[in-house]
Amino acid sequence: MNRLVQSWVHPLLVAVSISGLAHSLPAQTASYTYISQKSAYVHTWSPDLKALNLPKLGQTFLIQVPESTVGRIAFLAFGASNPNVLIPALGGYLFTSSEVVVVTPFKARMPWRNTTMSFPIPNSTQLLGVRFHQQVLQMSSCGWTNCPVFFNLSRGGVGVIGR
Repeated sequence: MNRLVQSWVHPLLVAVSISGLAHSLPAQTASYTYISQKSAYVHTWSPDLKALNLPKLGQTFLIQVPESTVGRIAFLAFGASNPNVLIPALGGYLFTSSEVVVVTPFKARMPWRNTTMSFPIPNSTQLLGVRFHQQVLQMSSCGWTNCPVFFNLSRGGVGVIGR
C-alpha cells in the first residue's frame, strides 16, 4: 500500500491506489459523466446516482444516492474500470468494477429518499487526472415470507479528478 493511502484511507483513494492509475497532469479539468442503462433494463424503481458537484483536488465530492431503509439496502461501488457487462439478475448492466463498496446511509423509516454522501479529495497532485467509475446496487424485499428479493442497478458514473 503506498504512502498516500496509508496516510489517508478513503474509499475513493483506495480504489485509485488499487488501480495504479494515479498520475499527474499539468492541467486537468474535473468532470463527471453518466452512462445510462439500456432501455430494456430500466425500471421506474431503479436507484438513482447523481453527482452534486465535480471531483476536484482539495474539495469534497458529493454524490446523491438512495438511502438504505427497512427492506431496501443500497451499496455504492467505486472502481477503476467499466466492465459494461449485462447481469439480468441484477436488473441491468454493470458499469463499474468494484474495488471498494460502501453501504449507503440507513434510515429506519419510509418513504425512501435520496441522501448525500461526501468524499473529501486531498489536495494531492498525484490524484490529478485520476478516472473512477461509480454505480449503485440496490436490494429490495417486501419483508414478508416467500417474498422475492429484487436487485436493481443505477446508471453508471465516470469521474475525473481535476483542479
